[in-house]
This record gives sequence, C-alpha cells and structure tokens, in this order.
Amino acid sequence: MARQVATFNSACYCLSCTGECYAGLFNTITDSIKNAGYVGGAFTFVDASSMVAKVNIWKARDKAISDKKNEEKDDDDNPKMNNKNIENYSPDPDARYGCKGKNKFWLGYKRHHQVDMSQGIITEVKVTGADVTDAKAFVEEELCPDSGMVFLDKGYDSDAVDTEIRKKGCADGTIRKKNRKFKDRDLDRWRSSVRMPFESTFSKISKYCRYRGKEKVEFQALMEATVQNLKRVIRIGAPNLSF
Repeated sequence: MARQVATFNSACYCLSCTGECYAGLFNTITDSIKNAGYVGGAFTFVDASSMVAKVNIWKARDKAISDKKNEEKDDDDNPKMNNKNIENYSPDPDARYGCKGKNKFWLGYKRHHQVDMSQGIITEVKVTGADVTDAKAFVEEELCPDSGMVFLDKGYDSDAVDTEIRKKGCADGTIRKKNRKFKDRDLDRWRSSVRMPFESTFSKISKYCRYRGKEKVEFQALMEATVQNLKRVIRIGAPNLSF
C-alpha cells in the first residue's frame, strides 16, 4: 500500500508539468485495470459530450460589440463575437462555440470518451474545442480502438471515419444517417440498443468546466474519468489493483 501511495503522490506532483503528465495517472490506473482482465477489447463505445466553459458569455459579447476594431459583423453590419474572434474577448481563449442538432448551443469544449463495453471502463479521453465535429475528432484524436467492433452514433457517420475504422481492422458499428443509401434500419436499431447502457457514462460527470484553458480542462476530464473508472471497479467487485 505504501508503494501505491508513493506512486500516486508522485504522479499528482507531476500534474503541474505538461498535458502528457496529466494523462500519466489516468493511463497508469487504466492499464492496471486492463492487466487485471476488466477490459475485454471486443466491443468499444465512442461518444462525445459538451463541457460548458467557465465564462460569462454576455460580458464577453458586450466587449466584442463595443470594440470599434472588431471586424466581424452580423447581417446588419453590427460587431459580433464568433469563433473567429472569441479569443480576443473571452477569459478562456481556447473555448469555442459548438452545437448539437438545431437547438443545443454552448461555449466551451467537447469531451470525447472511448469506453470498453465489457465492464464500462473508460479507456481513452480527449478534449477538443466545441466547434470540432465528432467525426473529425474521431480521426484526428485517434479514438478508434486497435481491434474489435466500435459503436458510434450518427454524428460519426462519414467516409473519413469509415476509412479510419477499416485502417485499424475494426468492425464498424456506426448508426447511419437517414440519407445514406446503405442504411439498414433494423441493424441500426440493434446497434442503438447495444450502445444504450453505456451512454450513461456521461450522465455521471459534470458538464461544466472548473478551469479555463484547454490544458486545464483536459486535466479535469482525465481526473473525472479516473474517478469514474475507480468507482466502476468498486461496483463490479474487482479485487485490489496495483497502481
């Protein structure tokens, strides 16, 4: 136990260094869970959720409107704030506007999780600006697992994602958009039913950022995922793990 505490403390001390250090503690614990046999690797669920920035949007917007040098204009030629100039007015320069569907908009980030579907263990965490699409993040942040079948919602349905999945040699479990010629509604209903139990992963984690700046928000996302995994290990009755 003393050795485990020492390892934990040294990892926490490292958190003040770089983003790579932030991931060190998460990876150490996740690898221990994998080595204990609680990560199957056969089926993987990947999804994203919103993280709302610690920003007073109205105050930042008022600064943008009152800035005579602001070159971004609305249809009436009035100054406005958008993703092209928001870093000039927001106390969190890395936060971006994002949307999901037609009615959900927020300023902040996206948290991307890769979840092993055998026991619900989070195996990968990435954070991007809210303006990054799920499909783009899947490819650029390398969220595709190395094997097995990967389950994705319609937000990931793109040729680039299909290519990435084939490149990794994985089976494709993407729910297809309605305009896809090869959409199979029965198959998509099955895929949706398999995904459903793991969508609750995000419901247990706060959607609000505690910090400002992408690096600090990544730290928050990684630590929250670590806590989620430890809680999951306790719930499934796993024996003591060595960290």
